[in-house]
Amino acid sequence: MDAASRAGVGEVFLDSWHHSGDPDDLAFARMLADTLVERAVHDGDRAYWRFLEHRNDPPLLPPRVGWMQGAAGTAAFLFHICRVAEGRPTYVPRMETWWSLPEG
Repeated sequence: MDAASRAGVGEVFLDSWHHSGDPDDLAFARMLADTLVERAVHDGDRAYWRFLEHRNDPPLLPPRVGWMQGAAGTAAFLFHICRVAEGRPTYVPRMETWWSLPEG
């Protein structure tokens, strides 16, 4: 699983935790965040993630800034899990998270 996939799955589990409070959802999201941080490629004072695309030959893509295969989605997930870890479990409503928003 590449970084974008880990971040996307982590967001789903964080959203589920916000909705249900299931500690297993939060634990899994934290594990995914930890693996993201551990697998970052460090280059001087910068860190980035490499992505794989099964349709490309070779499959290793250059680093990008976009949401799906880039730093934006990965960073958003890491910021989200940091807010939760700091005791600020807020989340930003998104089109795909309507089901996890608090009622009323």
